[in-house]
Amino acid sequence: AVLARVRADPSQAAALCPGLEAGLRAQCEDIGRRPHLGTVAPRPGAVQTAVPSGVGSVRSLLQDQPPPGPWPAAVAVDCSAALDRSDCVEGAARRLVLLGDTDGALARCAGLPAGNARDDCAFRAAEVLTMAPARPRVADVSRAAGLCLWAGPFAADCLRHLAGDIGRLAPIGTGTADWRALDRRAEALAAARPGPVGAAAASLARAQGAWLHVDAHAAACAAGGAAPDELGPHLRAAVVWRLAEDGLLDAVLDDAVDAVLAGTAPASCAPRAVPRRAYDVEGRWSTLRPGEADLPRVALLGEAARVVAEAPAVDAAVAVLEVAARHPRAPAALLDAGLAHPDWRVRWTAARLRQEAGAPAPRGAESHPIVAGRLR
Repeated sequence: AVLARVRADPSQAAALCPGLEAGLRAQCEDIGRRPHLGTVAPRPGAVQTAVPSGVGSVRSLLQDQPPPGPWPAAVAVDCSAALDRSDCVEGAARRLVLLGDTDGALARCAGLPAGNARDDCAFRAAEVLTMAPARPRVADVSRAAGLCLWAGPFAADCLRHLAGDIGRLAPIGTGTADWRALDRRAEALAAARPGPVGAAAASLARAQGAWLHVDAHAAACAAGGAAPDELGPHLRAAVVWRLAEDGLLDAVLDDAVDAVLAGTAPASCAPRAVPRRAYDVEGRWSTLRPGEADLPRVALLGEAARVVAEAPAVDAAVAVLEVAARHPRAPAALLDAGLAHPDWRVRWTAARLRQEAGAPAPRGAESHPIVAGRLR
């Protein structure tokens, strides 16, 4: 009865789980760490009448996932000796997935009632492929991404978990940084879900890995060694965040950009213990103006998103503005300088961040239509 109550409302875990014996208490606490189970999420195909918050976020891109079709025929699992049937069925599905039988795992999950329990069974089957191994196989990443499709309204959370697991493969030791393990699996995640969804999931994995890598060094720098081009925007954002944390974010935009670029390719970086913290930042992109839906986006150290530019100096300037706007003592001079920058991506970022903070940019002559749309 306690497990059923916590599954229906995971927020009750702290109050109810301690009364159970050790084995059941651990199971109860595990359910409590899955708050999505207590949400009443819209089912696939439901009519959406409200614009979701954070429309420019990575999460908003992950939400665009079509239903996979009808569930396979259910295969019964003998749970007569189990106190919690959902946990019993999920365990059977996870064991089959690890043995390579994806279809069999889904057939076991299909035996649970339609809704949160069945969707979470697919979620669990997906994440066990990337959560348990120290370095999941590339093929297992692809299988896990496919299983996330069956997680219904939890599909975005499922991909986020996979991205976080892949991000932990970032190089955090000394010496030359080797990004191949992370990058190959990020590519597999993108290939398994072609289009914006896969690209967003891969971007999130790289963002998590870049922040972990930069955090593993004493200074705001990335270790020597060539990183794939796709990691560049994420390493620049992680370096500028560390500069801001250390109080080294200069109020002059050009100087700040120079500091970021210098920190992304030093000869060496001294290691430090990686702090335990959640790698995520607040989103500051709540509305989409005309033309903004197609802007190239990358994850900003978590689920927030920003525009990306091919030129490193321009991209670093965008990252500086995004981080500065989230700093407790945001240097207003940086956003003001961003409005006068020669590149439209930087001007647009400055205008958007000012609007999100309740201080719209002053109207003036603007040649780029997307920036002009933010200034109206």
